[in-house]
Amino acid sequence: MKDHYEHCNCAEIEIIINANNPRPATYKAAQPHRTTNNPLPEMQTTEITLTPTKADKGTPAVVDKTVETASEVVSNTTSTTAAAEDAPMAGRKRRSLRGQGKKKADKAEKADKTEETSASAASDKPMQEEAEAPGRKRGKKGSKSSAAKPLPARREDPCLVFAPKRNVLQAIETVKKIATPGKGILACDEDAKIMASRFDFLQIENTHDQRINIRDVIFFTEGIEKYLSGAILCHETFHDKSKIEPTKTFPEILASKGILVGITLDEGLTNIPPTSEMWTAGLAGLQARCSTFKKLGASFAKWRAVFQVNPSPQALELNAMHLALFASTCQSEGLAPIVEPEIIMEGSHTVQQCLETTQQVLTAVFQALSRFNVVLEGIILKPSMVVSGTTCVSRPSPQQCADATLLAVSRTVPPAVRCIMFLSGGIQDSRATLLLKLINQGVGPKPWYLGFSFGRALQDSCRAAWKGKPDNVDVARKVFLSQCISCSEAALGSL
Repeated sequence: MKDHYEHCNCAEIEIIINANNPRPATYKAAQPHRTTNNPLPEMQTTEITLTPTKADKGTPAVVDKTVETASEVVSNTTSTTAAAEDAPMAGRKRRSLRGQGKKKADKAEKADKTEETSASAASDKPMQEEAEAPGRKRGKKGSKSSAAKPLPARREDPCLVFAPKRNVLQAIETVKKIATPGKGILACDEDAKIMASRFDFLQIENTHDQRINIRDVIFFTEGIEKYLSGAILCHETFHDKSKIEPTKTFPEILASKGILVGITLDEGLTNIPPTSEMWTAGLAGLQARCSTFKKLGASFAKWRAVFQVNPSPQALELNAMHLALFASTCQSEGLAPIVEPEIIMEGSHTVQQCLETTQQVLTAVFQALSRFNVVLEGIILKPSMVVSGTTCVSRPSPQQCADATLLAVSRTVPPAVRCIMFLSGGIQDSRATLLLKLINQGVGPKPWYLGFSFGRALQDSCRAAWKGKPDNVDVARKVFLSQCISCSEAALGSL
């Protein structure tokens, strides 16, 4: 039997199958010749051997294989005249079915990938539950597993990144420790001359032994490290040894409590002739002293400049420049400088006049610090509070003084400064503590830590309770600790 397919657009096919002959049949398939209408290239003729099945006589054999040409796949069907007539349409249907089959295969592949992803997520779920916080109850119906949120990337402090020298970084780290919330600085840097005035008032003999005794009373008070982050010492106290622990110096005792030690490096006040204004001496040999005390364990240093209300331009510029030069020298040696511009209380000036002078002084100081390239994150500002003069007729309320103080610093102190540690400046201890609390409770932005660096406000009540007698040591320590707690609470605004 010989069936012949008509010519179609896809291929010319000739099949000869003999069902009665058990020998293999011959199958020929060839691409059409190149014509003008059909630019396809000529293809080689392929011969494939086919084996007939056991079928009845006259029944065409079933072809086991499919022959794939360059353009399409020819289906194995019985060759009839009707099929031959419909060959062009069948070719188009087969191409359409092939396209649909490809889409179905793609969908099936996507479905398989989705199932694999779901199975992977299901297998990872127990591991996520095991990694959850131990306090969460697992296995309870209705409980939702909370996905662990990624921790935000830790950003490094920009001032640590752009600080030019390693020594400046040490000053910045010291300031961070000093500015611990709720803590302040104990200013016990009175030299022998100043201690004489403190002791004479209490009828205490001003001897070296008595000065060591009062340091022992204060430094060995239990629990002061909770409220003090630093202590300023004078040269004498820095080298003295305790009578309670004779093998240790006072800096070593303070360091054992976690309290940073500072040193006063200025050499006192000198008149600016022919006026009564003052300037601070001590620039000669300053860098050598900074290096020496740094090696002895000091972390910061202090320089005090005094301004009167309505200062002259000469005194203003001179003291501001000396403060800036001191700060720059300290940072070059790894010490954090305490910049202390103090407005003296003596006089009849009003709180308004004190406010104007404070703004004028702080503006000049920070301009000088900028000229000397001082890193503001590595300084401790120690200004005085804005109050009226001691002989002023009108007495402002504590709230007015606190508001004026906060207004002065908010107008002049850059936010790069980490902390402002106010000095008491002879203000009574209870009033100084109240002012500090009101300042922290004030309205307005406060980008700095507002703490304390008190001398008399912390020690006067303690010295009065001690009176130079060994029997009063325990009482004096209780008074001192109570005052430390009050100042700490005031620094937090919670007194």
